[in-house]
Amino acid sequence: MTQPTAPVKEAAKIVAEILTAQLGLLPGMIMLTNQKWEIPDTSGLYVAISYVMGKVIGNSNYSLPTSGGMEEHQELVMLYEIQIDLMSYDDSARVLKEIAYMGLLSVASQQIQEQYNVQVARNPQPFQDVSMLEESGRLNRYTTMIAVTQLITNVNDNVPYYSDFSQAVPPTIADQQ
Repeated sequence: MTQPTAPVKEAAKIVAEILTAQLGLLPGMIMLTNQKWEIPDTSGLYVAISYVMGKVIGNSNYSLPTSGGMEEHQELVMLYEIQIDLMSYDDSARVLKEIAYMGLLSVASQQIQEQYNVQVARNPQPFQDVSMLEESGRLNRYTTMIAVTQLITNVNDNVPYYSDFSQAVPPTIADQQ
């Protein structure tokens, strides 16, 4: 049996890729949560992306016969709620928040979504001005949540099975005591 593999790319990183392209962000201007990162005191837009929750909305396992035995196909559909924070010391966060929305549903975004089996919901939650949470200096900060679904697949090859009941039954944990 092969080791399970991680999804091609996790949903938050796909959202980051979409926003980076749409907003023209340079390296170091977008981050995922729990990274040691501080917003520089320079002008410009900075983005933080985090998972709020993830919920399984579909799970399917099925087997297909192969020449060497059986192959197990596993498919999981996840619904993620992802938070996007736009931050800036100038007016970039306030001015570009609508461009971020447009970018999530752009043609380039749809192509990226198809490539990674992801779908961004068409109607995100409204941006909220949470600038007042920052006590030192005036940081313009806007936050929104988006729903993202992702299909994750895995294939286990050569899964053992018994097609002939005359073969010996493998020992179980109870037999080993």
